[in-house]
Amino acid sequence: MHEYQCPGCGRRGMVGDPGRVAEPCGRCAAVATWEALPLDTQRAIDEAIEVGAVPAVAAMHFADPPIRMPHSLDVLQFRLRAREQERR
Repeated sequence: MHEYQCPGCGRRGMVGDPGRVAEPCGRCAAVATWEALPLDTQRAIDEAIEVGAVPAVAAMHFADPPIRMPHSLDVLQFRLRAREQERR
């Protein structure tokens, strides 16, 4: 295992692959992915999240560009937390 610090948020952790040491953490990568998506794709994914986790991951899989597993789970978690914050 290799010690790691996210270049985006500074969060510390451990990674097994030394090539991932310079990459952003899952949360920072999810935020960047979400912000890079077209607005209509964001809306489609948010609508799928209303139905459930499986439809949301499927919507990400068929998005253009596609968001594949396991990264789609990071994006799903990011959106669930963001939606929770929006409701407060």
